[in-house]
Amino acid sequence: MRLLSRYFKCLLALGLFFLLVAGGVLYFLSDLLSDMGTQIPPAARPAITPSRIGLAFETVNLHTRDGVNLDGWWFPKGSDSGKPVVLVLHGFGAAKEHMINYMLLAQQYGYPAMAIDFRGHGDSDPSLCSFGFHEQDDVQSALDFLAEKGQKRVCLWGTSMGAVTAILTAAKHPPQVCGVIADAPFDTLHNSIVHHARLFYGLPEFPLITLAFPRIEQKAHYHIRDVNPAAALSQVQIPIFFLAAQNDQRMPVPLVRSLYEKAAEPKKWYVIPGVGHEFRRFEPEFQQQIVTFLDTLNQPALSSHAP
Repeated sequence: MRLLSRYFKCLLALGLFFLLVAGGVLYFLSDLLSDMGTQIPPAARPAITPSRIGLAFETVNLHTRDGVNLDGWWFPKGSDSGKPVVLVLHGFGAAKEHMINYMLLAQQYGYPAMAIDFRGHGDSDPSLCSFGFHEQDDVQSALDFLAEKGQKRVCLWGTSMGAVTAILTAAKHPPQVCGVIADAPFDTLHNSIVHHARLFYGLPEFPLITLAFPRIEQKAHYHIRDVNPAAALSQVQIPIFFLAAQNDQRMPVPLVRSLYEKAAEPKKWYVIPGVGHEFRRFEPEFQQQIVTFLDTLNQPALSSHAP
């Protein structure tokens, strides 16, 4: 009997040991995933400035309302034309240097332009990433700067995280924002994290991703549920142009289309042929789609261009 009792005690101790080890491993892995969900990976930046391609610009230093210093470029050409400023918002891990073609397109068609480095990116202050939540303050700082320059109308042109930030910002009805170009946004941050974990690492949501969510929120000081462009679209009351990339596995066409379906009129839809999530070739058709939308912002109304 004593031998049996000792046997069960050993089993219990062994079970508790493995339970503690498993718990420690899960905690370590979830913490590692939360770092990946908040820290911005180093990225190569193109060794180019706008002046190298003939664009007149000013480097500007912005200060957000929550105390973050941002770096930006202001392209004043066309600022007295009455056309809206094109405010370019990059994606996760990128910087304003990656968006040279965006500013070039705007300037070629007579639109003033501006680009910023989101917090934690480029030459802005180091910071954790919140995929659109705190980044809204970054956009507001750019809008404040443009207001000081007398620019009363701004179109937000965002890609990926920048597109999400543009939608969340527009939902708050800043008076300057007259249009949004949303290139490859996700629907909710929760869904996007789960999708990317499965796409890149083959991980199911439970248990590691589920455990990582509160760690992400604790580290970056926001709630994941609040990064919800799908819900925010009900509050967007200005023209919005959704772009999806034909070969995008990260924000696939049906996902972006679902956001388009949720948006109110006036709205526009276009699938960019032959490209994935990151790369844009700026082929003539793509350029024409963008310029047509921008030109329509100068008209009383925008009709739907859905197929």
